[in-house]
This record gives sequence, C-alpha cells and structure tokens, in this order.
Amino acid sequence: MAKFQVVLVTLIAACVGCAQGQTASKQTVREQTHFSAEDEDVHHPVKIPDQAWEILKHDKSRELYLDGGNTPTPPEREWFSATVVHLQSPEKNDLIAEAKGPLRGANVNTFWVFLDTPNGMKLVLTASVHDLSILNRRWNGVRTIQLEGATCCEITMTWLRYENGKFEIHRQITKNI
Repeated sequence: MAKFQVVLVTLIAACVGCAQGQTASKQTVREQTHFSAEDEDVHHPVKIPDQAWEILKHDKSRELYLDGGNTPTPPEREWFSATVVHLQSPEKNDLIAEAKGPLRGANVNTFWVFLDTPNGMKLVLTASVHDLSILNRRWNGVRTIQLEGATCCEITMTWLRYENGKFEIHRQITKNI
C-alpha cells in the first residue's frame, strides 16, 4: 500500500508540474524584434493607441497618402499594423507601427517607432527600409535599432542609437552586391 501511495503522489506531482508549465508557456508571448518588408503584418498586432494614431495621421511622411500628388487622402487605420515592444524597459509599452496595404512598397516598408513617455506616445523614428531589428544593446537606456536596406546593387546596414530625443545614426556600412 505504501508503494502505491508513493507512486500516486509522484504521478500527481508530475501532472501538476506539467500543467503549470503549459500555463506559463501560454501566458508568455515572445516579443517581436525583427520586422521585414517580406512580412504582411506584425506578429502580435495591437490596436494603435489614439495618441499614436493622431501622430501617424499627421506625420511628415504623409505625402504617402496623396492621390496622384493632388488630393490629400486621409490615411485609414487599416493601412497600419502595430505591436508593443519594450525599447526602454519591461514597464514601458513602446510601439512599432508598419505600413500595410496601399502604403507598402516593393522590397521596402515604412516603420514608425514610438516611445512610451510620461507625456504619452512620442514618435522617435520613421524609416523606409527592408528590415528593422531591435538589438539587445542599449544606449542612454534605450535598445539600439538596426536597419537594413537594399537596392539593385548595394546593401546598407545602419545602426541607430537613441540620443537627443530621437534615434540617430551611429554607424553605417554599405556593401556592393
């Protein structure tokens, strides 16, 4: 009888451990750190916060929304996809938005990076590139960003650091293909 009780307790403990492991893995969502013009959408889309949406609607790159260069067409929310990232700390819900649908280019996409500040969302980078990657390295408490762009003949890699309230070029390499 004692052996049966030991086996039963061991079996129950193993089942509880498996169940806890499954629950933890379902709750953990891996943050997206690589964004590409090849992808149709971000991996874990969220609704663009109203403050970030107001900034996107009036971003200086709004010429993307012009109809033949003559009639301004207001952008639609469906033309953008966004996901939460943690550029500053786990407590800050920063945001990366990317163009979708009629705003996407061929082998290039526009990405907007917002920081979560005490005064709300702040646009700190707009980049039209093939790839945007968030690195683990930090500068002034903010993770470094790497951009990659390509033309018919060259690949350009650019590393950006957060300085003076925005991302600035730290290093850039262009290689012939």
